[in-house]
Amino acid sequence: REPMMDVCGHTFERAAIEAALREKPGVSPLTNEKYSGGDARLTPNRTVKDVIHEYLKKEGKHREGEAAIAKADTEFREAAQRTASARALAEEAASKYKQAQ
Repeated sequence: REPMMDVCGHTFERAAIEAALREKPGVSPLTNEKYSGGDARLTPNRTVKDVIHEYLKKEGKHREGEAAIAKADTEFREAAQRTASARALAEEAASKYKQAQ
C-alpha cells in the first residue's frame, strides 16, 4: 500500500511500478511511451495513501459492526433454543406431575 506517482501524474503501487521499470526502464507502463528525461521520477502519492487509509479504517469499523450483529444474532438464536428446550421440559414435568396426582 505504497501509492507512487510518476512524472506524468499516474499513480501505481510501488512494487508494481518498480517491477515495470525494471522490465522497461524509462518507459511508462500505462502509456508505453518514454518518460521525458528518461526517468519516471517517482514520488509518494500521499493523497491516495490517505484515502486508502481512511477507506480501510471505515471498512474495518463496518466489518466490526457486521461481526457484532452476527454475534448478537447467534446469541439470540441460542437463547431462543434454550428457552424452547426449557419450556418443553417444564411442560413435560407438569404433565408427569398431573399424571402422578
